[in-house]
Amino acid sequence: IDYGIIYESDFKDEVKLEAYVDAAFGDRNDGYSTAGYVIMLNNCPISWRTSGLKFAASSSTEAELGAVHMVLEELGHIRGMINELLDNKILTPIKIHCDNSPAVLISNDDCSPGKSRTINTKVAKIRRFIQDKIVEVV
Repeated sequence: IDYGIIYESDFKDEVKLEAYVDAAFGDRNDGYSTAGYVIMLNNCPISWRTSGLKFAASSSTEAELGAVHMVLEELGHIRGMINELLDNKILTPIKIHCDNSPAVLISNDDCSPGKSRTINTKVAKIRRFIQDKIVEVV
């Protein structure tokens, strides 16, 4: 029996790149949270990762913001590669799906992230990507 993942090569018009993120707040023995993402290209998974956050989140919202921040770098690499190979056919902005409503609101500049310097730095990067119309957090 042969196993594998088959990807359709229907890249004639535009390419749909999107990401799904999630985090588990304080689920590890060391008190840190776990975050992860999967990046989809035309509804097919092409990249995924799960790891512990490198900062101690003080809420599930901060953990989710950490997951959104984590996926930005990978999206940047993939976006650049696809744009070079397929002549800028990616639909923008790239949707990042997040299941935490406060994290979505904070990302979209609808409320303050709080007083944590670590999370404020991450939110500032997320907001820059949104303002530059690279991503959209939904």
